[in-house]
Amino acid sequence: MTTQVAISGHEADPSGPNYVAVFIYLAILTGIELVVYATGLPQVAKAGLLIALAGQGSKKVFQVGLQGRTNPLYEHVSKFVKSNCLGNVAEVHAQYNKKQSWKKMASTPEREKELNWRLSKATSSGLVGELGIHSIDMANWYLAGLPIAVTGFGSIMNWNDGRDVPDTVQCVIEYPKNVRMVFTSTIVSGFSGDYALFQGSDSTLMMRSDRSWMVKEADSGLIGWEVYARKEQVYDETGICMVANATKILKENKEPGKDAVADPTQEPLYVALDSFARSVRDGSKPTAGAVEGYQAAVTVIKANDAIVSGAKIAFTPDMFELK
Repeated sequence: MTTQVAISGHEADPSGPNYVAVFIYLAILTGIELVVYATGLPQVAKAGLLIALAGQGSKKVFQVGLQGRTNPLYEHVSKFVKSNCLGNVAEVHAQYNKKQSWKKMASTPEREKELNWRLSKATSSGLVGELGIHSIDMANWYLAGLPIAVTGFGSIMNWNDGRDVPDTVQCVIEYPKNVRMVFTSTIVSGFSGDYALFQGSDSTLMMRSDRSWMVKEADSGLIGWEVYARKEQVYDETGICMVANATKILKENKEPGKDAVADPTQEPLYVALDSFARSVRDGSKPTAGAVEGYQAAVTVIKANDAIVSGAKIAFTPDMFELK
C-alpha cells in the first residue's frame, strides 16, 4: 500500500524549518509520495539541495506546492503567452500586500522564538520568499527563462518588535532580453492585494489567484476568439476575461462571453492537492517537480539576499542546476 503525505510550511511552524526539512528528506528516502510547501528557506545550499536531489531521484511522486503550476487558469493563460499574445514583453510587475504582523505568541520566550522563525534573517527568506515565490515562479515559467541578476531593498516600516526581517520590500529581477520584473510586498498595508502584470507591445495580462484578464493595445491585430469572450472593466480599460474552459464552450456551440463561469469553483490549494493525488493514481509527472521548485527557491533566496544586503547579485547557470 502506498502512503501519501502533504506537508505545508505553515502547519509545520511548531517544529521550525530545519526540522521540517529533515522530515521531508527522510520521508523521500523512505518512499513516501510527497507534496511540499513552496518556500525559500535560506538553507538552500544544504537542506534545499538535498531535498531537491532526493525528490528528483525518487521513484515516488514528489510535487512542490507552486500552486500556479497546477492552477488550470494559469495553465490556460500560459498557452496564450507561448503563442506570443503579449508581443514584445516589456516588463513584469507583481505585488503581495496584506496587513499582518507574522508575530506569534507563546508561553515561553524559547517557544516564541521557535514559532517566529519567519522574523529572523537566520531562518527566513522574508517576504519575497514566503509571499513572492509563486509570482516569481510564474515569471520564470511565462518568460521561459531564468533570471540573471537581482537588486533589492527592504526596511522595517511598522512592526518594530525586535524582528530583523523587513516588513516592506522591493526587488528588481533581471531576465534575458533585458526584461525586468519588479516585485514589491508589504505586510504594513493591505491595499491593492496581490496580482501580477505581464506587459507587452500587443497586450497586457493581469493575473490574480482566481481571475485573469487580457487588455489589448489599440494597435494590436485581432486574434479572432476575443469577439466571443466575456469582457469586464479593468481600471480604465476593457479586459478580456481569460476563462480556462473557453475552448470547450466554443466546441459546444456556446459563447464564452455568455456561458463561461468566470470565478473558479475550487480553491488553488484544493486544485494543487487534487493534481498531486492524480499523479499518485496514474503515475503522471507532477506539474511542479524538484527542478521547478529548486529554481524558484534559488531565485527568491538570492532575491532576499539582495534585499538584506542592498546590493546587486548576479545569477550563474550552475546555481539552478541540480547536481
